[in-house]
Formats: sequence, C-alpha cells, structure tokens
Amino acid sequence: MESHPYVAPRGNLVDPPEIPPLARWSARRLFLLTALSLLSVLGTLVSFLVSLSLDERLLVLQPYLDALGMTLVLLGAFLLVRVKDFARDRFAARHLAVPVWCAVLASVLMGAISFSIGQEALSHLGWQSVFYLALLVLTGAVTLWLGLCLRKVRQAYRAFRIMAWLDIVGGACMASILLLVAAVLPLFGASVAMMWVFLQGALEQRALRHSPGSGRSV
Repeated sequence: MESHPYVAPRGNLVDPPEIPPLARWSARRLFLLTALSLLSVLGTLVSFLVSLSLDERLLVLQPYLDALGMTLVLLGAFLLVRVKDFARDRFAARHLAVPVWCAVLASVLMGAISFSIGQEALSHLGWQSVFYLALLVLTGAVTLWLGLCLRKVRQAYRAFRIMAWLDIVGGACMASILLLVAAVLPLFGASVAMMWVFLQGALEQRALRHSPGSGRSV
C-alpha cells in the first residue's frame, strides 16, 4: 500500500551524533582514570568518616589523615585536569582551561594551608582562620563558575551534566560559608559523577574498538 503523502515520516529526522574514536584516550587509559577516581571517592569517604569519629584513640592517626587529605587534593586536581582534556577531545568543549586551573590552584592552596597550619590553629579566631575562610569563599566561587562552564558543554554525557550541577550547588554552598557543611554532599557527588564520566568514556572506546564499523551512539 502506498504511503500517504501527508503522513509524517516514521524514521529519525536527525541522525544521532557520531562517537569519535579518540587516539589519545584508549579504553585502558580511561579505565585507569576510573580506578583513580574510585580511589579518590573511597579515600574522601574514609577521611570524612574518621574525622567524624569521637574516639580519642584515632587522634594518633591525625598526621596520616592530614597526609591523606593532601594526597586526595592533589589527586582530585589531577583528575579535574584530565576530565577537562577529555571533554575537549570528546565533546569539543572549549573555554574550560581557565576555570579548571583556577579551581585546581584554589583547592591545592587551601589543602596546603590546612596541612601546614593544622585544624587546631584554624579552629581559633586569628589571621590564619580568617584567611582560610576567605579562601573557602574564593574556592566556592570558583567551583560555582566551573560548574556553570561545564553546564555549557554540548552533547555531553548525563553524568557530565550531573557533575556540572553538583559543582554549581556545592560551590554556592561553600561560598556562602553558612551552608559549608551542606556543600560536602554535592561536592562528593560531583566526584562520583566524574568517575562515571571516565567509565562511560572507557566503555564507549572499548565498544568502538570491538566494532570499528559502528560509529553511531546508542
């Protein structure tokens, strides 16, 4: 039976975007970044749970916790730079370099100050604590700016968009100081979303490797 000329076509009018093969981003490399992100998430969770403990015997572990915290800051900075590079190659994301490097600089500086001065000195009112609070506001503002820039990336993964929104919420809470405690959850969720971005990219590249003829997204 002939089709009616006024019936809307049943096929897709717009083809789904093609998944580009990325020479710099092998599946193995992205799986490694996923594993590092998982270590960052687990380390952050352990550090946070231990810091909430009231057991005085755990105070002996404080130097190790400080070292772990600084290590996690450096690892988080490295992963943020890598997700910037991946977004540039995978989604043609632009204008992420400045907010990402500002976020890296602010987080590393805040971690270094916390590590060198110590939480006890920061708990008392003084120039160290005032400077640290000002740096918290700056870091929150930069994180908010970074989230807004991430949200503008087109045709990104859902996890990438979730990471952007969580950075926006967490950065706004951190910059307000009054909602500083509430910033912990969205910022932790942003780290989990970053891990999911690397994992999805790894699965994509592995699928492309096994099916070289299929360049379409699912």
